[in-house]
Amino acid sequence: KLFINYKLTLIGSQPVHHLTTMTMLPWVVAEICRSAARDPGGHLNPATYNKAVWLSVSLSWVRCVSAQGQQHFWDPLTHTVLFECRPHQVTKLMHNSQEPSSFACLVRDTPGRQSCACYVFRCQETTKVGYMAA
Repeated sequence: KLFINYKLTLIGSQPVHHLTTMTMLPWVVAEICRSAARDPGGHLNPATYNKAVWLSVSLSWVRCVSAQGQQHFWDPLTHTVLFECRPHQVTKLMHNSQEPSSFACLVRDTPGRQSCACYVFRCQETTKVGYMAA
């Protein structure tokens, strides 16, 4: 199967209501960006801030795994799967023109469950962000 790998920075993620709309996403993204940099005490928390990941996309799945070094292939012994879903479960994509290197996606859980999560990513190459969010 053919797939494309993108090396990104996961800014953060947050569970959201399954009826979250595109109008609500900018507020959700702003909250993720704020909370990703701080722990509940208000101090910087580098363990959850700017995590390097690989986002792999194919016709049959979307997978986000932790990036360990420069490996481009997925190895279950060295990579942690952060999420994996079918492409139709990525229900919304948002690219903010004021943040050209960032984008967000809303991922719906497995059918029958009414939960979703919003993931915010940053890319080093701003030209790829528009392509990924299209």
